[in-house]
Amino acid sequence: MSANWANLIVPIMGAAIIAGAGIVAWVSIRARGSRPRYTVAKPPKSSSYQINPKTGGRY
Repeated sequence: MSANWANLIVPIMGAAIIAGAGIVAWVSIRARGSRPRYTVAKPPKSSSYQINPKTGGRY
């Protein structure tokens, strides 16, 4: 019984850690206010100067 319990807990904990990190990063990016959701396809002006149009987006 303990082996089955461990096999269920390990992937759930791993997924929870990954999801938690993703949520924290997403909330921190949104809380900054510098990158709203619609700028995902269009980079902000602060980083547009660093993109080389000839190479297709080198930072």
